[in-house]
Amino acid sequence: MESPRMWAFENRLKLLGIVTLIYAFLIHLREPLYRDLVQSVLRLKCHRTGKRCREVLALLYRLRWAISRLWNDSHPALGSLLPPNLETIQALASLKC
Repeated sequence: MESPRMWAFENRLKLLGIVTLIYAFLIHLREPLYRDLVQSVLRLKCHRTGKRCREVLALLYRLRWAISRLWNDSHPALGSLLPPNLETIQALASLKC
C-alpha cells in the first residue's frame, strides 16, 4: 500500500481491515494442508528458477502476486453463473453509492 490517498480516518480503517483480511488469508494458506495448492499456484504464475530466488523467504509476497496474476488472467464472470433478476437490478440502481 503506497499512498492510498484517503483522508477520513474511517476510510483508512476500512482499507486496513481489507488488507488485514487478505494477509490473514495468505497466512492461512501457509498451513501444511494447502502446501500442494500453494506450490501449484506459485509454479503456474510466479515461477522462479534461480538458486537465490528459491532460497529467499518471500512466500507471502510471491503468493499474493501469483494469486493476483491468476485472478487477472481468469476471473469468473459471476453474471453468467448467477444471472440477476429484474428486482435485484432495480434495487441496485436505486442505491446512491
